[in-house]
Amino acid sequence: MDDLHRSEDIIADRYRIVRPLGHGGTSVTYEAEDLTNYRLVAIKVLSLRQMGDWKVLELFERESRILQQLSHPAIPKYLDYFYLDSQSDRRFYLVQELVSGRSLYELGQKGWKPTESSVKAIAEQVLEILDYLHRRVPPVIHRDIKPQNLIRQSDGRIFLVDFGAVQDVYRYTVSKGGTFVGTLGYMPPEQFRGETHCASDVYALGATLVYLLTGKSPDELPQKRLKIDFRSTTNLSPQFADWLDSLLEPAIEDRYQSAAIALANLRSQQGIHKVNKGGILHSNRVAIEKQKDCLFIEFYSHSWKLMSVIFSAPIFFLILLVLYVWGSFLIMIAHAFQYEAITLISAIIWISIIITLSSSLCFWIVIKHIENVRGDRVILNINQQDFTLSINGFLKSYICYGKTKNLIQLTGSWKNFEPLKKPEGLANFNLASSQIRYQFKAIITIREMHWVEGELSKFLESIS
Repeated sequence: MDDLHRSEDIIADRYRIVRPLGHGGTSVTYEAEDLTNYRLVAIKVLSLRQMGDWKVLELFERESRILQQLSHPAIPKYLDYFYLDSQSDRRFYLVQELVSGRSLYELGQKGWKPTESSVKAIAEQVLEILDYLHRRVPPVIHRDIKPQNLIRQSDGRIFLVDFGAVQDVYRYTVSKGGTFVGTLGYMPPEQFRGETHCASDVYALGATLVYLLTGKSPDELPQKRLKIDFRSTTNLSPQFADWLDSLLEPAIEDRYQSAAIALANLRSQQGIHKVNKGGILHSNRVAIEKQKDCLFIEFYSHSWKLMSVIFSAPIFFLILLVLYVWGSFLIMIAHAFQYEAITLISAIIWISIIITLSSSLCFWIVIKHIENVRGDRVILNINQQDFTLSINGFLKSYICYGKTKNLIQLTGSWKNFEPLKKPEGLANFNLASSQIRYQFKAIITIREMHWVEGELSKFLESIS
């Protein structure tokens, strides 16, 4: 893309161009001086004449809209958005706070070799940023986490920049679109299919950490079963290597499902534990963040596996057996009376009815048990005045709002999956208020169920 401005150009009678900072595929970013206060800013410019695709403008405007809603110390502040017309073009401008420092990519190209502890510190900072983005309603998915978009200042602070590929989608639901966004080597497999999840940003962070540790783009490294093999070129502690492996799982159901889980597991590898910073308690199935005047509880749904559905629905086999016996019996009758047209037609009708009813019943049972072995993805956000309950299940998704003073209690009933004999089972929760009862399901251990009940009970008592 051609440069759209030269040094000393004045834009909108306010911004003086200092120098170009970088060229994207569809835009140019400049360092500029705000003549009203003499502060340096970053201006991203998009030319309508040069963009070639209206989707580019949609992404640019989405970036501006979302940045206006964000307020995080590690995300450059939104300052202004406008467009200017000329005889031959219309140009769009996004003005942000200018972040000093160098990108992790630049540092890597200059030979910077961070230690394992330094990489961990970077991972923690980026996960905190991602956790902030993913917890928004709807969550914000960056979709282009890579070394070029992470700026490191001299004191070690990390900033996340370039929200040009950002997407706002309802929490943890799949979003499919026709625009290919992301960077090769850092994109998870599902992003190639046009799908984005919060866990997609987690994978991209893992690939970014691999670049820092090896000095090579992840697509230059060998792979084993479609998974980046970083172990052969690094010398990491087993604990950190296992954690990084979990970020880089090609199958999204095998990956950390959120930045909060990845962050908590990085800080400690124990089961349920408390992280001093932010008061986060967590396990692999549920996370609780509690502060003096608010409480955040999140249950994570699970990907379902066919064997779990079958074992948790033995009646499914019984129906198939009945279907087989009845079908065989009626076919025998049809053969025995093959010269009787009326009997043959009756047999065909009966077979059709039985197949239809049995298939419908099987479908209903399988769907219900898929829901049971997945659990719901649930977010309960409660403060002294109000609470929000977001339930995203296999067959239902909705958000409820209410007054905290009306909440009575959270109770759960738990049952194990027979005959799987796993520690986790299906917990059916009832969140009762003075006016309504909310129900949802979670795949957790019985200990975790009692833990959640206790934490909410203590919180309600503390604010009453």
